[in-house]
Amino acid sequence: EHTLVSTQWPQSTRIILGCNNLANSIGELHRQNRKILSSAFSHTALEHYLPRIQMIVHTHIQKWCREQGPIAVFPSSKAFTFRIAVRVLLGLDLEEKELQYLAKTFEQLMDNLFSLPLDIPFSGLRKGIKARDVIHRCIEKAIKEKLQKKKCEGYTDALDFMINGAKEHGRELSMQELKELSVELIFAAFFTTASASTSLILLLLKEPRVISRLKQELVSFGLSQDQDHLQPAVTPVGCKKQPTDCHKEDQISANSGGTVTQPAGSQRHMCSHKDCTVSDASGNTDRSHLSSHSV
Repeated sequence: EHTLVSTQWPQSTRIILGCNNLANSIGELHRQNRKILSSAFSHTALEHYLPRIQMIVHTHIQKWCREQGPIAVFPSSKAFTFRIAVRVLLGLDLEEKELQYLAKTFEQLMDNLFSLPLDIPFSGLRKGIKARDVIHRCIEKAIKEKLQKKKCEGYTDALDFMINGAKEHGRELSMQELKELSVELIFAAFFTTASASTSLILLLLKEPRVISRLKQELVSFGLSQDQDHLQPAVTPVGCKKQPTDCHKEDQISANSGGTVTQPAGSQRHMCSHKDCTVSDASGNTDRSHLSSHSV
């Protein structure tokens, strides 16, 4: 590797993510970066992350349970994943508006990560670079605040572990290296974790007994108030009758708090009424199945 053959990302990806991260580095720099990043995911580091991850998961699921209507799972999972990455891995303590703005900016970076390598106005590459610069400025501000403190009290995040890990290997990370490694941490987990979470929800909907136990657990932890009064979470488009008149064994429903359940049967909405369809989160209709992006 890197002698006879080598792998590399597209040029636009290398420009946006930079050359100091793990994905775009080779040789000795790659080995050093692997050691530095591994320190951020050691057993000790994961023990530090776990309480804050649990807190964020608790808050996010409680928000889901209080939703009155259907939940667009994939977009919500992306917001959930980004929140964990920013607050747990990078230790950024942002206001909700700032967090939402940063998430939107990161989406713009991801949307233009694979684009024509033309740095001209209104091009995908230019949009990706602008989004990267906004994120870099935010991360740089957080890093400077960390470095100004004599000793990190309380919570230790991935940035702290990377800085200390580099010092243990006799290396001082530059500000640019820290910014690029931080963006790579979010990049590596963003879509993959959100996609896995969405698939998990879809698989849970196929197991009514598991859903029933999960509902009981949500109530026991105070995340859901009532599990007995169920209301439809998916309203068929074009069906003039109420969803309760459709085949109940295939109805996906939720209680007033938004907790999702599926009675016995598959996840398909098998309605006997003419012109009855189910719409997904993007508004597209499907006469055969429920989209995994909408619950």
